[in-house]
Amino acid sequence: MKQEMITYLSTVKDELLKFSHTLHNCCEESYHECNNAKLISKFLAMNNFNITENYLDIKTSFFAQKGDGHPKICFLCEYDSDSNVGDILATNLRTTMSVGAAIAIGNSIDKIGGSVIVIGCPGELKGGSKSILVKQGAFEDIDTVLTARPHVVTAESGTSLAVLPIEINYTTKDKYYNNNGFYSSLDACLYTLNGLNVLINGYGDSCFINGISINSPSTPYFSPTLTKITFYIKAKTMKTLKDVDKKIRIFVKNTAEIMNVDSEIHLHELPCEELVSNKVLGRLFSHNLKEAGIINIAPPRDTHLGMSLGSVSVVVPTISPFVSVVKDNSIEPYSKAFAELSVSTEVEENLFKTIQALAFTGYDLLAREDLIAEAKKELHDYMKNNDVTY
Repeated sequence: MKQEMITYLSTVKDELLKFSHTLHNCCEESYHECNNAKLISKFLAMNNFNITENYLDIKTSFFAQKGDGHPKICFLCEYDSDSNVGDILATNLRTTMSVGAAIAIGNSIDKIGGSVIVIGCPGELKGGSKSILVKQGAFEDIDTVLTARPHVVTAESGTSLAVLPIEINYTTKDKYYNNNGFYSSLDACLYTLNGLNVLINGYGDSCFINGISINSPSTPYFSPTLTKITFYIKAKTMKTLKDVDKKIRIFVKNTAEIMNVDSEIHLHELPCEELVSNKVLGRLFSHNLKEAGIINIAPPRDTHLGMSLGSVSVVVPTISPFVSVVKDNSIEPYSKAFAELSVSTEVEENLFKTIQALAFTGYDLLAREDLIAEAKKELHDYMKNNDVTY
């Protein structure tokens, strides 16, 4: 069966390369990836996948499936980019890896049994839709999630940072300025920022704050009556963030009492947990990657970014390993040079080796449900012993 997949991939190589190049040339902002979503859906439909567009009322998301019943192996696609700098994340390669593996499995799914699924996940550069999809139950009936990240190094799937997106609103009780111990909402906001800095420093380098935005009506005649501050707190674990969140809420409440202002605090986006990479799936993928010809695989590589994939990984066994697609690893990943290389002939060899490894991993899981059971037990045990979800 695996040899059949290799043969099939050789027949669709040109189509997949054209597909990748088209994605690269179509830069679309987060949640406005209409052309890319249609391109991917159309390509999968041409390979006899059943397509659901506007999946779960997310305009540029989709759900594609071929086969029937369990096991259900899922691949993910991302396809947004910054129009100012281009597709520096090489999402064209990442999506092509997922789609290529999916159609390779799909070509033989009637013989293998089970289902192969592809979910379109827009908006990754703005926090990602995966957390939304998780909250709406998109992954509850899926057995495993497989995805790979193009990079300048090859490494096993590691972890990412957990993220809490917090918004604090302060409202001044007195409408106009007076000299009798008056504090404006802006005063409370600035005081809070200083307090947050001290609070976060107490956690060392395991926790930090960024993406701070202050929104306060500007007028030279009155002190601001409403001030809003939004920011992101990131840490190695959600457990740490839950502790920080508890302290911030106490601080905000006390600040409101001290300064005689009203306060309100909430999450302005869905949080995302740290990526919990499944070791069972990781070992299986590494074996298949070596079989495909990529031998040197580094230990698990962590990323110092938040990933909405983390929210998926606490629901279903997931991996997201790095695979080098370049010959010169001195090239800066996620740069314009990296983006340009993503449509060069240089990346083709490892692109198709990665597609093969993902397809083989999916096949192994479909053929051996005991591996899925082992992966699920690993995740269950981890979640039981660790405080991961918000």
